[in-house]
Amino acid sequence: MHCFHAFQAFVIRQTEDEGRRFSIETALLILEREAQYRASQPNRPGLFVYQFEAISRNRLGYDEGLVSMADDPFFDADWEEFLDFVRRQIGIVDFTDLVYLRSDLYVKDQRRQAPRYEPPLPPLFGEKEGRIAAANRGRDPLYLFAALQRQLGYPEVPRPRIADDWEAKLKKVQTKLHEMEARLKLVEGEVKGQIDLSQFGKPELLEDWDQEE
Repeated sequence: MHCFHAFQAFVIRQTEDEGRRFSIETALLILEREAQYRASQPNRPGLFVYQFEAISRNRLGYDEGLVSMADDPFFDADWEEFLDFVRRQIGIVDFTDLVYLRSDLYVKDQRRQAPRYEPPLPPLFGEKEGRIAAANRGRDPLYLFAALQRQLGYPEVPRPRIADDWEAKLKKVQTKLHEMEARLKLVEGEVKGQIDLSQFGKPELLEDWDQEE
């Protein structure tokens, strides 16, 4: 029997919150792609960004989501500390800066000014990831995620099924149009004196009257 780890359980649990409108289909697809990634050649930066992007795209809640990520045994102590830092700083510090400041590129940039510089915490991202983060400062986070996905090789994160909402809206519009067409036909028939009231059946008031007689 398969046991969910903390992040998987967190994702499934969010489908029970009606306010989020997060479907079980999207949740299972997130977990399916994550499982496929874990079964190949996963790396910690890739799994981190995949899970973080899944939380961000689907608005699942950073606080509880990052706590669940930190409970994943795939992440070592350095990553657990980083995840806690991200949880406390997200919304205050831009995500691009959180990646850049823990990258090899940041260390390299600092050593240009101070050759003996040693980072207080070990880098968690490579130089290329740092460049991607620095290049996407101030831009839509979707550009950052797309670039990091190509660089780190994690699966594409399922997006919310917005199409379902549009389908529902389209059906409502079509229903309204049919109602308007029916009303126009009634008006046209009344103007021409060709309206046939029998097609609408006998009103309930008259049916009751007939029964009394």
